[in-house]
Amino acid sequence: ETIESTTRMLVGIHSMPGTPLGDRRVRQALNYGLDVDRLVGEWLEGYGQRYGSWVNPPGNNLALAPWPYDPDRSRELLTEAGYPDGFVTTLTTPNGAYYQDVALARSIAQQWAEIGVTVEVQVVEWAAYTERLLSDDPPPLFLLAMNSRGNALEDVRNLAPDWPYNPTGWHSPLFAQQLRLAARTFDPRARSALLHELQALAYDEAPWIWLWRQYCFYGVDQRLDWTPRRDGLVYLYEPASN
Repeated sequence: ETIESTTRMLVGIHSMPGTPLGDRRVRQALNYGLDVDRLVGEWLEGYGQRYGSWVNPPGNNLALAPWPYDPDRSRELLTEAGYPDGFVTTLTTPNGAYYQDVALARSIAQQWAEIGVTVEVQVVEWAAYTERLLSDDPPPLFLLAMNSRGNALEDVRNLAPDWPYNPTGWHSPLFAQQLRLAARTFDPRARSALLHELQALAYDEAPWIWLWRQYCFYGVDQRLDWTPRRDGLVYLYEPASN
């Protein structure tokens, strides 16, 4: 059994002011400079659903399309930001935590080299990796998969500055203000409109490199009448047999 999950794969960006990654144009350039479809085809055998918003359906803003691959636009934005010859940075990845994680990180670095950005790939074991992400000194770029329970407000909070598992350092006063308003809004339509606005704001600021939602694969005994869940939960107390 195969199912598209609610887990979002991304490259997080530590948006430290005063560094290249603190500039919105540079973050946008990195999104434009990555051929995500090629990565999915080469390393995931096509099993990676691209997304425009990190919020899972049905709460996602459908007006946000996955970032197109446009290396010329990448170079234009880098030049506008003052980096016509690119810059040097580091992409950190765990080893074996995600399918093909190290190979993906190296392929991402190779693609960014084509737009002039030199990326050193640093491979770290999982325990040290998570400790570094949650420290006061996270890596500049990091490969990460984030789970979701399918709640739009919770998904949007992934980018809140006070969310404890947000290593990006990205902070927008407008985003924080509108998120507080959304949390206090109980009318479903009004809340949905606010959450869509927040998604569009973050999309433009590009604190992540938007990649894909992962797929889950299961081997299922033919005697079982069972369908996998997108959130990956398996209820063992509800066996169903033919």
